[in-house]
Amino acid sequence: MAQRPFKRQIILTYVVGFFLMISLFVTYLVWAERNYLFRNSTLHASALAQSMAVSSLSWVLSNDVAGLEEIVQALNSYPELHYAMVLSDKGRVLAHTDATRRGQYLIDADSKALINSAPKTRIIADNGNIIDVATPILHKNWHVGWARVGLGREQIAQKLDAMVLGSVIFVGAALGFSLLEALAIGKRLSRRISALANVTTMIQSGKREVRADVQGADEITRLAHAFNDMLDTLDTSENRFRALFEQAAVGVAQVDANTSRFVRINQRFCDICGFGLAEMMTKTLHDITHPDDIQASHEHMHVLIEGKVREYSMEKRFCRKDGTIVWVHLTVSAMWSVGEAPTHHIAVVQDITPRVQAQEELLMLNLDLEQRVQQESLKNREKDLLLIQQSRLAAMGEMVHNIAHQWRQPLNALSIIIANIKDDYDFGELTEERLQESVHKSRRLLRRMSTTVDEFRDFFRPDKESCDFTLDHAIEESIFIIGDTLVNNGIQLDKQLEEGLMGHGYPNQLAQAILNLLVNSKDAILERKVTLGKIGLCLRKSGDQAILTLQDNAGGIDQDVLPKIFDPYFTTKEQGSGIGLYMTKMIVERNMKGSIIATNHGEGTLITVAIPILSA
Repeated sequence: MAQRPFKRQIILTYVVGFFLMISLFVTYLVWAERNYLFRNSTLHASALAQSMAVSSLSWVLSNDVAGLEEIVQALNSYPELHYAMVLSDKGRVLAHTDATRRGQYLIDADSKALINSAPKTRIIADNGNIIDVATPILHKNWHVGWARVGLGREQIAQKLDAMVLGSVIFVGAALGFSLLEALAIGKRLSRRISALANVTTMIQSGKREVRADVQGADEITRLAHAFNDMLDTLDTSENRFRALFEQAAVGVAQVDANTSRFVRINQRFCDICGFGLAEMMTKTLHDITHPDDIQASHEHMHVLIEGKVREYSMEKRFCRKDGTIVWVHLTVSAMWSVGEAPTHHIAVVQDITPRVQAQEELLMLNLDLEQRVQQESLKNREKDLLLIQQSRLAAMGEMVHNIAHQWRQPLNALSIIIANIKDDYDFGELTEERLQESVHKSRRLLRRMSTTVDEFRDFFRPDKESCDFTLDHAIEESIFIIGDTLVNNGIQLDKQLEEGLMGHGYPNQLAQAILNLLVNSKDAILERKVTLGKIGLCLRKSGDQAILTLQDNAGGIDQDVLPKIFDPYFTTKEQGSGIGLYMTKMIVERNMKGSIIATNHGEGTLITVAIPILSA
């Protein structure tokens, strides 16, 4: 009778102890697996965002939305991808896996905080549902945008749920079995549990190679095997991490937060600093830092230790063993434990010496080039003024021709009115009323002739200062100058001009440039004796630019000549000066900040002019 309470106590102690141990062990497994999966998810998202940032740089610089869209859409097949996007530095969506989001601005609080933050890799959201990482797109330390990736964690949650369910089932089965078999295996159970406990203790003391040697076919044996499998998996993961650590293309080191000494360091870090592994283990980060950079390093480290930031990056100099200097990009992040101050830091360095040297050489080259450009600009200023004057004189010749054409009809009408007055006088039919009517008609014709001169004179008046103006008005001014000439030569002008597009620059100069293009098309049509000559003008908005196209049906330009038509003094006309198209290019590109290209298209030549427009 005295043994019953003891047996019950043994059974209760065994069952409760077994249950608690299995529960804690499974909880540890779930927690370790969760952290492992979440860390992998974060690393994958960061690597994907970094890769997309590198791939998107050239497309962002060239404002090629189609190229960015191809990069983003190529990620749709990536597992667990919720979204991927490329943002401008102002928060505008340049490309998105959801095409409907393209062109929008992100207005949520997290996105606004990202746009207003410093350009470095940031984790915007990190929870059980999603990991959202944004990486800056940089061009020579110039921030041009963000690459942002959101990976879902649904599969991780499913794996964890399945693991928890399996663990619960396993613990329940083990508990039931222990209740049934407790009396029969009391001593054996105690011995086998002690064996597992001993293995756990040895592992905690650092002996990772030990395994539980428990024979049999019961739950304890299966637990021991699962325990051994878990240890094998951890060893495999640690070996992979060690291989990644040692074979990384950048220098990686683990640094003690209190002493700043290296705890673990890979070979690449040693190679960058020029020291052996044993020598590096006796040094600190400050020991190898250039004296001029120590103060900045102390400030960054102080902020990190206080917990104000999770990591910091800086460019600094290391002093190598041979006395030479090496420039590195250093990133230091804290290894945090919940509720505790960081005990270690992870330092990652990349040798950027070639890039720094190239930047210094480029800076010197730019300074020298700038001086040369200024000198050449002074030399060419007088030439440019002469070219502009020659271009205006050529255009004024066109003006005189058109004034003569516009005056021809009014002069004929005046001649008829004078002849009618004489006839009325000769036949005695000249009354005061008819005389007044003839005088009124004559004055109207003379006013129109005077207005024509004023309009042509205003057109060729030089612009002293740049201003805002409507592009379609400047184009209409050019059409007014040459319009009657085109009609007189049987050339049809089709125009489609979008109204209200505002540009900034010199309206009269732009009108002169367009007039040069119209005159060239007219001359080509007449020279080649095209029966039904046509010139098409189209002005439309495209993004933040106005696109003006001029196309004729004069047969195009010879491919050998086409690349040279905008060169100064190059002409295919017998009496041409070769400055018209050159001045047109100068006006569009230099004074209007636009671009102009010429191609053969259809039955003739297509001129495309792109001019920046002012936003409404």
